Amino acid sequence: VGLHAGPALAINAGNSVDYFGQTVNIAARVQGLADASDICVTGVLNDDETISALLANAGYRGNSERAKLNGVTAEEQIYRYRVAA
Repeated sequence: VGLHAGPALAINAGNSVDYFGQTVNIAARVQGLADASDICVTGVLNDDETISALLANAGYRGNSERAKLNGVTAEEQIYRYRVAA
């Protein structure tokens, strides 16, 4: 799982909604970084105490790393959560 939060453009296309923008691009790239049992989040979500507490209570432990995301100019701070052994 890869997660990011921010503004996006939503377009209603018939019976479905599609989302566009840099937020969507970053979320897709972060998802691509995640291994099968990982939850990868960007700093905007990791800094939310509710989210970090939820992950900790579920038994996940996080490590931070810098990642170059395709199509994004600056490196992003990514937090990779895995179930604690």
